[in-house]
Amino acid sequence: AWLVDAFRECVEGPVRHGIVLPVFASSGGVGASTLSANLALVATRLGRRGLLVDADPWGGGIDLLVGLENSPGARWTDVQHVSGHLPAGHLDAALPRAGGVPVLSCSRVQPSGPTAESMAAVLSSARRSNDVVVVDSSNVVDEVYRAVVDECRVAVLLVGDHVRSVASAGQVAARLKREGLAIVVVVATSARGIPVDAVGQALETTPTAVLPFVPSMPSRADDGDLPPLPKAYSAACQHLLDAVHDEHHDRTKNDGRVSDGRLLAHDR
Repeated sequence: AWLVDAFRECVEGPVRHGIVLPVFASSGGVGASTLSANLALVATRLGRRGLLVDADPWGGGIDLLVGLENSPGARWTDVQHVSGHLPAGHLDAALPRAGGVPVLSCSRVQPSGPTAESMAAVLSSARRSNDVVVVDSSNVVDEVYRAVVDECRVAVLLVGDHVRSVASAGQVAARLKREGLAIVVVVATSARGIPVDAVGQALETTPTAVLPFVPSMPSRADDGDLPPLPKAYSAACQHLLDAVHDEHHDRTKNDGRVSDGRLLAHDR
């Protein structure tokens, strides 16, 4: 395998060995797509190469969220039949960009989403040419879910500050734990939610990051215009990226995935 990688590096340039970071949601409407987009944007602003991948075929296309719906460039319908080796950098060059971030979106025609084979090929290629590959996995279908988790060691679980969202988070976390993934718990606050401490107690962990409530974000997102991030939200994204980076590389040094998935980083 190392010899194949060496030949590819000669042809395609240096390999970055980036992190694949799926973002799962405990329930609908908590802002997983928005967080995914902002993580990729913040990573890019920090000088890292980020790429945003839409894995939700029923979400209407993440290009709408970032204002790229009328921009030329590849969508999943264009790469749906890709499998095997996809040269590093070719994917990035074919995609539309938002704030310097290449975006691979589902479309609004059917079939609109990835297959397991195309997702595996895309993530493998994206890892070689990017530092962080953020995958909006809020409604990923089962066969594609497998392709995503096979490429990652750490997953973000976004939890709303409402009782049903917290209850669902326990089920999602249990599934991700069975995959041997470290789980980064992030709480999305709202105007009338339960206390963050109560969320942590229910999940038996201290959340790695807390996202402040930004009232203008849903309406601005509907206009394809993510608002400037408040300092607290941007800082939460940066802290989250740093925590994921540290955990990913700890696991890489320890020969990859451990068998007993755990919550990051403060299990009780």
